[in-house]
Amino acid sequence: MAYPISSTLKNSFLSLARQTVTCVVEFTDSDEPLTITGANIPLGGLSINRYATSSNTLEIGSVVAAELSLKLDNTRGNFNSYNFEGARIRVTLGTEKSTETMPLGRFTVDNSPKRGREILISALDAMVFFDKPVVEGTIEYPIAVANMVSRLCTICNVALNTNVDNLPNGNYVITSAPTGKDLTYRQLLGWCAAITGTCAYIDWNNELRLEWYSTVSDEVLTISNRFSSTLADSPITITGVSITEDKTVYLAGEEGYVIDISGNSLIQHDEAEILLNLSPVLVGFSYVPYTAVTMPMPYLYPLDIIVFEDERGNTYSAPITDVTFQLNKNMAFAAKGETTEEKGWAASNPMTSGQRVIIEQIQKEQNETLNTRVQSVLAFNELITNSMGLYSTNVQQSDGSVKLYLHDRPTLEESNTIFTATTNGIAWTTDGWNEGSPVWSYGVTAAGDALFRMLSAEGLTISRVGNDYHIEVTPSTFTIYYRDMLVTTINADTMDIPRVSVEDYINFGDVRIVKSPTGIDIIFAD
Repeated sequence: MAYPISSTLKNSFLSLARQTVTCVVEFTDSDEPLTITGANIPLGGLSINRYATSSNTLEIGSVVAAELSLKLDNTRGNFNSYNFEGARIRVTLGTEKSTETMPLGRFTVDNSPKRGREILISALDAMVFFDKPVVEGTIEYPIAVANMVSRLCTICNVALNTNVDNLPNGNYVITSAPTGKDLTYRQLLGWCAAITGTCAYIDWNNELRLEWYSTVSDEVLTISNRFSSTLADSPITITGVSITEDKTVYLAGEEGYVIDISGNSLIQHDEAEILLNLSPVLVGFSYVPYTAVTMPMPYLYPLDIIVFEDERGNTYSAPITDVTFQLNKNMAFAAKGETTEEKGWAASNPMTSGQRVIIEQIQKEQNETLNTRVQSVLAFNELITNSMGLYSTNVQQSDGSVKLYLHDRPTLEESNTIFTATTNGIAWTTDGWNEGSPVWSYGVTAAGDALFRMLSAEGLTISRVGNDYHIEVTPSTFTIYYRDMLVTTINADTMDIPRVSVEDYINFGDVRIVKSPTGIDIIFAD
């Protein structure tokens, strides 16, 4: 939904009036806020990225956080005394030609900015407040989807600006708690959004909205207000929406460009009815993917639909999936989309938005089906993404040194996962503090020894300093080398011993060929 801007302020932006910005920073360790203006920000040093999709195609159920990037001029050390870590930043935008302003949102710093001539700050909006592990008992079942969204907002302290009862399937009853490891409240929110045929985002007032694409009146991307653009050759039209459950495929609409919402653990019954309610919203939705660099239009948001006018005066429905705003620079808009053929295997493999992003990155390097390593990467990324931060404790030693502990709860005594770093290496355990005697289950020593539960890698080289042999292991081949020469290659169904290697080894005296009753034995020296 576009910000309800006045015509005066809108025309001021479109006339390229110099923009003014105010950032009010609230610190975690101080009651005194800091006000930052454009005088402290280099050209283009403030940008905000907003998305309604985390992949290259249209999605329902996306729960993507908006990102603020802020660069501060610190050549005079004006900000050296401030600790920006965890601070909250409220951003307001205006122009020199207007006394009106508009809010751009409120963001929480998620990095540890380093002090230098410039300070780079990264911050996310309130969507990250949902990134907490689901605590058993905080949600009582059975519960309607609308009530669950309200409950999630209460638990995570985020205001709700949508009447979910009025959305498709808002009264759908979830009968029991979803199962699975590492569930977060953001995952539950994404599943609720998918059931209601919406995407979730945080608006300019720091409130949660669940919406589908809707038209913004009188907004047209023309040749005069855009600097560059691309437009796809043909439109994309959603022909159906589907769920696969226990090998049964439920489909509302027709085969073709189908939105699949399988893998949603909150869908526990009446799959056909859910799809029937979503069909009027999704089926028939049509648009032409595009990108555009335009004049400043900071009041437009993802999920808005505007009009794209080409050079010949033809007009197209232009939903917004991506928005990038930069202070006193051009804006960028996009409607992402892939044809059914481009979606390929992803069209028939239901995944979460985050999983699709990971798979797409992996496929840039290798084109293969979901193997064990890919599954490991997915699990690892999901685990890290859905994790909370760490607490730290420094324990002073009698010799003046300090042992550093990182742990998953406020105190060591109540923590389960604990990391430590010493002069002898890095170790961690998931079995808790154990009354001051933790049992370190995993780690790496300073000498290079390592202890892991499981190792997933694309390749492995085994060698020892001063030894002529080394081994290389990949998913397809096991290879032994002597110095720089190939000794043996073992593939899935063959084993090769190069002739040149055997002859050279005989010359070195490191190989003996011995006749035996069963044939010839080749013996390598120890």
